[in-house]
Amino acid sequence: MSWARNYGWLDHFWRDVVAERTGRSWVVATLYAGDLHLRDGAAFALVCEQLHGRRVRQQFVRAWSTALVPAPAPHEDVLLLGRPKPYAFAKPFRDFVTVLESPDRFPETNASVTGNKVRFDGREFRRQELESSPEERYRRCDVDYGILIIKEVKVAGGRRRLVALAGLSTLGTFGLAMILADEERREKLLGEVRRVLPWRSEFRPHEHVEVCVRISVDGEAQLADILNTRDFRFQVEAVAMAAPDGLQIGVAPEEAPQLLLIPEGNGTQGGRVRVAGAPEVWLTPARFALLSRLVESPDPPTAKALSEYIDRVAGGPNGGSEAAQRSRVAKLAHDLNARLRKDIPALAHARLVRCKGKQYRLHGVRGTIERPNTRLG
Repeated sequence: MSWARNYGWLDHFWRDVVAERTGRSWVVATLYAGDLHLRDGAAFALVCEQLHGRRVRQQFVRAWSTALVPAPAPHEDVLLLGRPKPYAFAKPFRDFVTVLESPDRFPETNASVTGNKVRFDGREFRRQELESSPEERYRRCDVDYGILIIKEVKVAGGRRRLVALAGLSTLGTFGLAMILADEERREKLLGEVRRVLPWRSEFRPHEHVEVCVRISVDGEAQLADILNTRDFRFQVEAVAMAAPDGLQIGVAPEEAPQLLLIPEGNGTQGGRVRVAGAPEVWLTPARFALLSRLVESPDPPTAKALSEYIDRVAGGPNGGSEAAQRSRVAKLAHDLNARLRKDIPALAHARLVRCKGKQYRLHGVRGTIERPNTRLG
């Protein structure tokens, strides 16, 4: 096995990383439960297809369960599909999870839940969920993250190579499996990894590698048909690599489109939003007032403060209960996000207006408001 320089091993992932080594074989494990997700199953099938004819043992582990499962033998390397954390309740996999995951990378407080974000060098990347009806028990995302983790360590009675295709949800896992199984996508992945963290001769990829990839689709229709079309976009956001002086991390430059807000009638008649390279988008008075207030406010406002501001500028129900105000602002924020994603390509993967801790804020963009010139005469 050769860890080729300049990330060449990534281009030949199934030959060089998930390698056939003398006296060793692979365990390929995937999670299952009563509601096994089709995308997880498809990712498992893709991986097994790449390893056809190899010495491979397939292992199914019930998520969050202490049910007995066979332990990997000392001569077996391990490849996990999905986040390692849900494997931890199965005792034979507990040590692998400890090696592959850390609270610094996946900041979560609940031992029995996987969170919605991954962190590299202070930057947090969060999946973006679509709205689901109450009867749906699974997450549907139009933006997700797949994290490729590779380590070689002494664990559970032997020195092993560990690989995880860890999606924050099933879209991330499936997307990462499709990228690694496709030669053209793997070539693009290689180019982006090189740009995010240029190769250094002292890198030690056999010890520790992580690649964080954003996976995105254009809304519910594309997500619903992804098993048939395999159509999606991806972008490398972060790369971590072992080196003699510690783990080296590269993070892609943060995208921050500039919004120019152009009010009509001082905002009382709505206004337009302009982003370089895209047609202007007109917003209703209430949506424009919401966006304007978030651009201007030095501190994240509450739903109550936003509702009162919108009433003054754009007109409205003038008060109402606090629950009604929260509901109104949440609906406006949802509709505003959907409109901007649909009509401005630079914002296609963004959810600009977010609520955290009962406060609203803009995320990932900068904004200014164009004021009319004042003439003295």
